[in-house]
Amino acid sequence: MLQNPIAPRGRWSRLGETALEVEWTFPVSRVLRLVANLGPAAVPHMGPRPEWGRSLYALGLGREGWVELPPWSVGWYLSEAER
Repeated sequence: MLQNPIAPRGRWSRLGETALEVEWTFPVSRVLRLVANLGPAAVPHMGPRPEWGRSLYALGLGREGWVELPPWSVGWYLSEAER
């Protein structure tokens, strides 16, 4: 098995039938997060949270908090990892 010392650690969770949240934690103390709803109906989700850091890109999402992911929406966020 090959090991890459700079490979991120990843985890994901399914949000309903059409949405997901993925988090990659990099050894350089950064966390990259993706939230996406790839379907035609809204999916319940509270976000973004302060620990998500800054928004890199968002389509169909408001800048402030929300209570659901709208249909066909996606957001990328970058933050410092907790030490």
